[in-house]
Order: sequence, then C-alpha cells, then structure tokens
Amino acid sequence: MKTCLTKYEQILVKKSKNMKELAKVAMKVIKRMPPPVAMVSGPISTGGKGSVAANMREMRRAINALSRKSVKVFDQTIFEPQMKKIAELNQEYRINEIKLLEEFYLPLFKKKLVGLVCFMPDWQSSFGASWEHEQAKKFKLEIKYI
Repeated sequence: MKTCLTKYEQILVKKSKNMKELAKVAMKVIKRMPPPVAMVSGPISTGGKGSVAANMREMRRAINALSRKSVKVFDQTIFEPQMKKIAELNQEYRINEIKLLEEFYLPLFKKKLVGLVCFMPDWQSSFGASWEHEQAKKFKLEIKYI
C-alpha cells in the first residue's frame, strides 16, 4: 500500500504556499495509513542518477517494489510538483535546501509518523537523503538499506 490523496487533500496540496502547509497535508495522509509507515529516502535534486527526472523514476520504482511487498509506504513524490512550485516562488527555499527539509520532513520524523526509513542505493550522494539519515538516527527510527 502506498500513499493516495483524497480529492480534498489534492486541493490542499495545490493551495499550499509553503513547506509547512504542505507538511500538514502530508501528516493528514500518513495518519490515515495503518502503522508502521515507511518512507523511501534517496537522491532527488542532488546526487544519484544526475537528474531530478531520473532520480524520481528510481524512487518510484523503490516505492512500488516495497508496496508490492505489503510495506505501507508514504509516497512523498506526490508532493514534489508542489514543492518545486513553492521553491520557484520563494527564493528562501532555493537558497537554503535545509529549510525545505526542516519544514517538510522534520515534523514527520519528529512526530514519528514515519517509523521506517528505507534508503536507496547511492543515498550518500544526496544532501537531502544524508540529512534524512541523520534525522532517522536522531529520532531512533528504523533504518533499512535497499
């Protein structure tokens, strides 16, 4: 099972003006999922295959593979288009990548809404995935290397 958005959540995502608003929608989605909820971490904007498109394809493959194994996966890729729009409109997110991570992903980890973080091959090449790895350790979330 992987993340699906209701029509109302789709509207909320499109109306989100910053990462904090987007994170609130993500939290609602995760709370609908039976625990434990997993998240895949790996290169998106930095590292990996060298492009966002190629990295997103790899991430979706990993999410789908875990879902086929009955892992309940929070699919953050469905939030990526709005994240990109928000970043394009707000220079702070373009200048400071950590702001996106702290406003969107940190609440998910801190509140332990995600209990398992599955790291894709080459996760170390990604600034964001490396940050997520540190947070997963800090909040004592289960870590799996795929």
